[in-house]
Amino acid sequence: MNTYPDKTTIEDLRTQYLTGTVVVLDKMIDEQAPEIGTAGVVTGVDDIGTVHVNWLTGSTLGVAFPVDEIHIATPHEAALYYINKEAHLQHDGSYCPRCGDEMPGSLHTHAVSRRADIIICDMCGIKESLEDAVQAGVMKGEEPLPIEEWYIVKKNTREQFPFHIEATEEIENGEVTGYTVTIPEKPGAYAHCDHPKDIIPTGERLMKEQ
Repeated sequence: MNTYPDKTTIEDLRTQYLTGTVVVLDKMIDEQAPEIGTAGVVTGVDDIGTVHVNWLTGSTLGVAFPVDEIHIATPHEAALYYINKEAHLQHDGSYCPRCGDEMPGSLHTHAVSRRADIIICDMCGIKESLEDAVQAGVMKGEEPLPIEEWYIVKKNTREQFPFHIEATEEIENGEVTGYTVTIPEKPGAYAHCDHPKDIIPTGERLMKEQ
């Protein structure tokens, strides 16, 4: 008996689970399945209706409907996914996932977030401490910054900062040696970075310095 979804169902799955969508596992009939509640990002839907997912655990097991079950992540669940994913990628000289500023020196010299298992810059560590003091009624001040508003979350959901960043290649002996970053809205503001992935945090730092 053919248990595969029909053509209409497959098209519906492709419409619902677009590539890049963050999903959360609710049920999977497989001995090697990730734990229930694991988040991942959709990489596509094949011709038999399997939703392929890169899970946070590193697994790439597909979701076979109707046996397996997933749901599209809420904004909070998606934020946790992006933050937890970034935690595995952090390294010395990285940028702060909360505000986007640079974190010079060794990673272990900076603060551990009170909101997630990840390293943030010292200033954000102080801000979270103050936020907790406000919540406890010890002092007055700003409300806690929701994790949905963190830099790394906005970066991955394309809700990036409200300014434009232009990067010009720095070429020496015919090879790209780095980039000069400018912000059209801030004439005279510029910085240098070594890799394309550094352009956005560099632009954020430039905006704050002006």
